[in-house]
Amino acid sequence: MFPLSPWRTGLATVTLLLAPALSACSSHRPPLYYWKGYQDQVYNTLSQKADPAAGIAVLERGIAQAQSKNRIPAPGYYAELGYLYAQVGRANQARDAFEKEKSLFPESTPYMDRLLHTMTGENAAPAPTAPAPSSSSNTAARS
Repeated sequence: MFPLSPWRTGLATVTLLLAPALSACSSHRPPLYYWKGYQDQVYNTLSQKADPAAGIAVLERGIAQAQSKNRIPAPGYYAELGYLYAQVGRANQARDAFEKEKSLFPESTPYMDRLLHTMTGENAAPAPTAPAPSSSSNTAARS
């Protein structure tokens, strides 16, 4: 074996002393969103293993826990809850859940609007209308 120089020994000592100190300084951040109960409930809903009423209870309990911890439920949490409300005929609560999803996650607005339109009896959100061709372009094409 090669003998260690005093410089290397000192560097090793400093490294061994600083590593735990630096790791203790790093703060553990909690996840951005509160996920408890959501992923299992979505799986159970999609695999048709869960009763909608039981799913509602799980998600409502998860939302209450998230609120008690000042956390935001995960994207889709309120949408899933709204879907389950709609399945059991609680249309007003479904609408409120879809609106809450839109307010928390604006990127979900097109999908939530489509679900809201479907709930009101329309098949889909109104499609944008194309401008009618002008009469001058029609007469020019005929000439």
